[in-house]
Amino acid sequence: MKSRILALLNIRRGEEKNVFLMLTQYFFMGAAMLFVQSASLALFFTAWDATAMPYIYMGIAVIVSTITAIFLKISERTSLARFLILSVLFVLFGSIALRIGLAFTSSKWLLLALPIWSQTLVNITVTAFWTLAGNIFDVRQGKRIFGLMNAGSWLSYVVLGPFTTPLVNLIGTENLYLVIAACLLISFFLQQAVIHANPSTETNQETTDQQSQQTSIAQLFRIRYIALIFALITIWRIAYFILDNIFYDRAALQYPTADSMAGFIGGFFAITGLLGFITDMF
Repeated sequence: MKSRILALLNIRRGEEKNVFLMLTQYFFMGAAMLFVQSASLALFFTAWDATAMPYIYMGIAVIVSTITAIFLKISERTSLARFLILSVLFVLFGSIALRIGLAFTSSKWLLLALPIWSQTLVNITVTAFWTLAGNIFDVRQGKRIFGLMNAGSWLSYVVLGPFTTPLVNLIGTENLYLVIAACLLISFFLQQAVIHANPSTETNQETTDQQSQQTSIAQLFRIRYIALIFALITIWRIAYFILDNIFYDRAALQYPTADSMAGFIGGFFAITGLLGFITDMF
């Protein structure tokens, strides 16, 4: 029975422990990403309207990019295991700190920071997970099993998204940050299990002469292929921000309270998660 399941999922013998541990880890990371996006935007709209969303986009561009760059620099100077521990603990304690902040103040500036933090959490958790996956599995293995592993986060959207409404009715939107912290804590322990099963992650990464040679941004943009990719992504992001703004402007009118808005966002992500799960698996 076990061999049939492994064959169906295209997992080869010896890979199953790492794959299932990381699949479960990404499920709980996905749950944290689901709930942080549901809570942050729902609380944001209690103090702001859609006209303030460009401030979120600018904050993401500056703050999230800066934090991500700092973490990437840290990854060059320490072992992979330490980098991963720091990454998950940062978003874990950051989520707890925000819940404490919400208990003491409902400042509109704190509420503005929530969607920016949401994207920070998403960026760091995704970077940490796929850095670990890229270290453990080679390119050939990745082609077979990375789609399955990515489906772990989509599966959390599908399974947990419909429960967002009853959850916020039970504990309140603000307390979703405690649920987020719990999901991150579970993913942290699963990550530690993967690290201990792969001792190579605990050794410091050596920098080769080729890696130490820095390529300037100007040099990269002289490569036509990179310049075209950058232009394509820029156009896509602009279109995304416009549609995102319109979507949440309409949603805020239909769901005026934080709890109703959080429930709607959770349900919406359940549908998008189902589509993502299908495309990753098939």
